[in-house]
Amino acid sequence: MKSRVELGIWARARLHAATSPAQLSADGNAFMVYGTIGSCGFVTGDGDIYLEQDDFDPPGSFVQDSSQAAQIQALVLGSRQFPELTAWLPKRDEASADCETCRGTGWVPVATTSIVCQACRGLGFEPPADTA
Repeated sequence: MKSRVELGIWARARLHAATSPAQLSADGNAFMVYGTIGSCGFVTGDGDIYLEQDDFDPPGSFVQDSSQAAQIQALVLGSRQFPELTAWLPKRDEASADCETCRGTGWVPVATTSIVCQACRGLGFEPPADTA
């Protein structure tokens, strides 16, 4: 896994090259790596990773989540558009078993689509406890 400093360098380059305010956090200090209805993932110029999720109370208010699970989910979802982000995801070791919920795929089928598995946050396995 690459360092947080390297992730900050990556994010600062994207912040500098951004062509639309929609690519940035509300304060302009983070680059959006993915966005969907009710949830967005961001990386700051310092290499911090977080999710913003709509808590719907009041409507339009967002809650930031920088837990390990949220950071992994932001990188997994962000890597769909920015494949280089996989370099900052925890690496699977030989002892890691497939996630039972998604059977190792990282995704759970819902109706006609799939969503990121909330048990493993899209990794397909349980990450080591000391990764973030």
